[in-house]
Amino acid sequence: MNILFPPGFFLRLSLALPILAIRLSPASAAEAGECPASAAEVETGPVGREDLAGRRFLLAAVDGEAFAIAGPAPTLEFLADFGVAGSVCNRFRGQGELAGGVLFVRDLILTRRFCFQPELNRLEAIVAAMLAAGAALAWSGDALILSQGGHELVYAAAGRIEPAFNGN
Repeated sequence: MNILFPPGFFLRLSLALPILAIRLSPASAAEAGECPASAAEVETGPVGREDLAGRRFLLAAVDGEAFAIAGPAPTLEFLADFGVAGSVCNRFRGQGELAGGVLFVRDLILTRRFCFQPELNRLEAIVAAMLAAGAALAWSGDALILSQGGHELVYAAAGRIEPAFNGN
C-alpha cells in the first residue's frame, strides 16, 4: 500500500504529461513591438565568450512568441569561469564551450523536481537539448538568441552577476 501518494495520482500525472503546448499571449508581443526580434530579422555579429561571462538573461520569447507563463521567468547565466547556469522550473548548470558561434554545455546537471505547468516541462526539455547539442548564438540589440533543432529562444539582458562572497 502506497501511503505517500493518493490513489490515482500517477495515472493523473501520466495523463497530464503529454499536454505540451506552451501557453502564449493572445497577441504576439513581437507584433506589439515588445519582443526582441528573431535571429532571422537582425544582422548579427559574432558572440564572444567575453560578451557573455558574468551576465544574466531572462527568457523573453519562444519560437517567435512572447513568453507569457505566470511565475518567475526562466533564466540563463554565464559565470566568470564560463560555467552556464539557469532555471526553467528546475535549476541547471554545466561548463560552457563556445566554438564558431555555437554554445555547447558539457557536464550539464539538472535538478529533477516536477513542474506543475506542463508547458514548463516541455520548455525545460527544449533548453536542456539545445545546450547539450549546441545552440547557435546571435545578438539582437542586447538580447541573446539561441537557435537549435528548429527552436529559437530569445533571452533579454538582465544585468551582471554579482561575484560569490568568498569570505574575505
